Amino acid sequence: MKTIPLVRAAHLLTYTSSLREIGAPVDRELVRAKLPTMIEDCPDAYLSMPQVLEFVDQCSRDLNIVEFGHHAALSASISGLSQNMQSALLNAPTGLALIQAFAAVAPIENTAISVGVQQEGSVYRIYFDLIDFRSHHALAGPEWVAVHSSIEILRSVCGADWCPGEITIMSHSADHISTEEAYPNTRIKFGQLHTSVTVPVTSLAVPCVSPAENGSSEVTVSPGRIDFVGSLRRVVAPYLQDAYPSLNLMAEITGLSRRTLQRALARHGKTYTAIVQEARFENACALLDDLGIRIIDVAFTAGYEHPQHFTRAFRKYTGLTPSQYRRRSSTESSST
Repeated sequence: MKTIPLVRAAHLLTYTSSLREIGAPVDRELVRAKLPTMIEDCPDAYLSMPQVLEFVDQCSRDLNIVEFGHHAALSASISGLSQNMQSALLNAPTGLALIQAFAAVAPIENTAISVGVQQEGSVYRIYFDLIDFRSHHALAGPEWVAVHSSIEILRSVCGADWCPGEITIMSHSADHISTEEAYPNTRIKFGQLHTSVTVPVTSLAVPCVSPAENGSSEVTVSPGRIDFVGSLRRVVAPYLQDAYPSLNLMAEITGLSRRTLQRALARHGKTYTAIVQEARFENACALLDDLGIRIIDVAFTAGYEHPQHFTRAFRKYTGLTPSQYRRRSSTESSST
């Protein structure tokens, strides 16, 4: 069973912020796309990539998809990347190492994306492809977000006003005035084999602006390397604040029938109920690490209707009550 393609919720928020600016009914569209309505409070949660594209598709029906994707991309920034991604980028000593680090840790942001670097004479071509979604109507949206994000990263080496010599886009959408104004001296090609930008080889040979003194850009943990069960657990997690995410909902999101999903889980020795409980437990552990959140609020946020149910479930997984876990975690943190 293939893993579910995942994307950090922070990338969805680039679209929701743009839509709210123009007065679009964001909450209604989130429900329609079967996405968690509280997702704007959880930028590090992982969502199903097909559901995010469905949301982008629905919201762009009355908009030019290139303009919409480009406008959303402009609201993205390096600060919205995961901490692991930011650490890898800040620790890179040269521009080339920066791009290589970006390619290595890209699955932390989006498990469906393939990032690579290829030298073509005097330039490097940096490509970031969503091959499995090549024919999707809304592909131009995430393509422009990927393009703009890579340009922002490269500007930390090449200068604040740098623009690529060429941008290639897989989708067949026509160019738009907003892209022409943003990249006036850049060749933009549509309907290409890759989504990519080019940068001179000499530009990436220079040191980065602020490399870490002892940096290593290696990151060993990525959601792209987890199995089907792990990816399903990540998809379930952000829905827990709304209500119990039904098996039927998860079957629809994963593109499987209810029975096929149950059989896939059974092959891993799991039930859907166990997946939900594990997702709740992981949410709860993360919340308990924040001493500013009351334990009763942790229980409700993790999806438990009654605090005593939360305590029983938590003790089942850890052998500790939530209070005991928090005290031990706090003691271990203070001793390191």
